[in-house]
Amino acid sequence: GNSLVLVSPGTNPDHALPSSWKAGLPTPGAAGGAGYAAWKATHLLVSDEADADGDGLNSLLEYGTGSLPGVPSPDAGISVSKGTDGLLLLSVRRNTQTDDVRMVLEKSTDLVSWAPVTGTLVSRTEGVGNERLVFQLPPEAAGLRYFYHARYTLVP
Repeated sequence: GNSLVLVSPGTNPDHALPSSWKAGLPTPGAAGGAGYAAWKATHLLVSDEADADGDGLNSLLEYGTGSLPGVPSPDAGISVSKGTDGLLLLSVRRNTQTDDVRMVLEKSTDLVSWAPVTGTLVSRTEGVGNERLVFQLPPEAAGLRYFYHARYTLVP
């Protein structure tokens, strides 16, 4: 059966709040929760790099964001805005139907070397099979241009 798991364990949520928890995937052998390989087979995808709908998201990103590979998903990408306090807000989408993908926010000054970013989760909006997370980023050093992305990787 299902068990409770933290919604976003990497953000160190308050364990006492019910909103920090969600139903986990069924235990192995139960229906559902088949993982990335089964999802790819269901959608007839043979490559992790394929972009079946031309929306700029490859197969792994479609899976990681909870979008469909045959339907363009213009809202599945990352967006950056400025909060009222002048700090950057980074908005990303995450698949809530799987536990085999990890999302890490990263930054770069040259688009070659990437480093993890620790943001503060300021809002979470649930969608159908996914959620939109908004993180407030710490101030950066003046005079440098920063680039941000979310890296989605499969976890064993």
